[in-house]
Amino acid sequence: MSEDMELAGIVEEEDDVKFLSPVTNPMLPPEIWDKIFCSLESRNDLCAVINTCGEWSELLTSKKLPLGLPIVLVNKNISLNTLLFYRQLNRKTKEVVDKQLQKYSAFPEEDFANHLCSCRRNTYSKLELLSRRYFFWQSSDTKRFLKTFRLKSRAKKHNPFVTRSITLKHTGSGIDHFRTLLDCSGHHVFHITFVPVYAPGNLTELLSLLHLLPNIRTLKVDGDLYLQSERDYLRATSFPTLSYLTALDFSCASVEDLAAIAYEDPLIIRLFRTYGKQLQTLICRGSLFHAENLRVDWFHTENLSNLLPNLKNLRIIGVTATSVALTELAQVNWPLEKLQLWDLGDNSAPVQMVTVLQLIQTFGNTLAQVHLHIHLKEGQYGSKPKTSLVAPLSHVKSLSTYRSIFSITNCWEYFETMFVNVEELTVFEPLGHRVASKCENFVLAKKCFETLPKLKLVTVTFSFRCNKEPILIKRYDIFRLQ
Repeated sequence: MSEDMELAGIVEEEDDVKFLSPVTNPMLPPEIWDKIFCSLESRNDLCAVINTCGEWSELLTSKKLPLGLPIVLVNKNISLNTLLFYRQLNRKTKEVVDKQLQKYSAFPEEDFANHLCSCRRNTYSKLELLSRRYFFWQSSDTKRFLKTFRLKSRAKKHNPFVTRSITLKHTGSGIDHFRTLLDCSGHHVFHITFVPVYAPGNLTELLSLLHLLPNIRTLKVDGDLYLQSERDYLRATSFPTLSYLTALDFSCASVEDLAAIAYEDPLIIRLFRTYGKQLQTLICRGSLFHAENLRVDWFHTENLSNLLPNLKNLRIIGVTATSVALTELAQVNWPLEKLQLWDLGDNSAPVQMVTVLQLIQTFGNTLAQVHLHIHLKEGQYGSKPKTSLVAPLSHVKSLSTYRSIFSITNCWEYFETMFVNVEELTVFEPLGHRVASKCENFVLAKKCFETLPKLKLVTVTFSFRCNKEPILIKRYDIFRLQ
């Protein structure tokens, strides 16, 4: 039995689920068992009893709905560790929880956002321990995993990856053990992370494994990307058909290497050409959209529109006034539904607010969610807001931004014009900033509710290092006090 399965309290064999409990023989009358079960208050104890045998499960049918109800509210203050306990309830809840874990493993910043900080207080949480079981580096680790799950061929129906997300780190010592692992269970993987440690050809060798991953949804490249050195190797690489691939993630790639896109037939463009029409999500560093890159013929804004015609989610990390050519990027024609602009805590080069709002305006016909986790400054128009430059964004229902944005003079005028239909507002306080008092939060929330007529909820969130729970303020809470 593998340790990661022990974390969830189960053993899986083929499609059957067997829960760890002693063999029992419930010979007492049902009424007596009912009296005994009434004394059980712990959720974990109830789950264990329900899964001990069929008779007890039937006796506790009325308890299953209250236990399973939080699964329906999975994004409402349910920690990831708690979800692993709910996974034991029955096969249906197991399927629901597994889907949530798979989503979290691919994009942890987006799912379970309201309680992410609380679940990460414990560095060695059950979920993180699970993820570490799927980080493969040395051949001995891979062989141990294969032996534990008795993986010998693709005929095995059992999925050994609870999160369906794995990481392969290549240090130059060969990839035969990776090939063996993926040959047996690669079809179970939905999200793959390649970590090439510097040596010419390492990235190319990892990419050569893609044909063993026919069902992947997300491809993430991490680590040292010395693309200039890899150029000759990459030219000889052909990418397989991956019908389900919808997301590319270069968020952890080296800034310098992603900026070096000017040489002939770079990796980024080759991936765009091969999978661009099916890609819906792109996560990258801001240097990818540096002004010098956008002047290159094959990376020109018009070509980007054609290469990624169905892009819906764009997250740019490391956005400053000097790293990203936002004005040029506003010329791209993408049907974006979610736009996320993040900095890395660098406030030395804040971006003009008007420039960002005009970029948002470009995608206004389709945009539904906006995340502005960047430092902004007054526009070139001083204290007189040019609201004529922007128009209402009728589809944007969710907005997330730094608290500091509300100190900009023109902020409220622009918000009142653009975000009239926003229903949920998240105010984020970055690490290192002064934490506002309860009274200050209510004053800010009141101003937001007065400015945005359809706003229903204001959520104040913090960096997970602050060890603070999110603060939820509803419109009713503010005006009831009056």
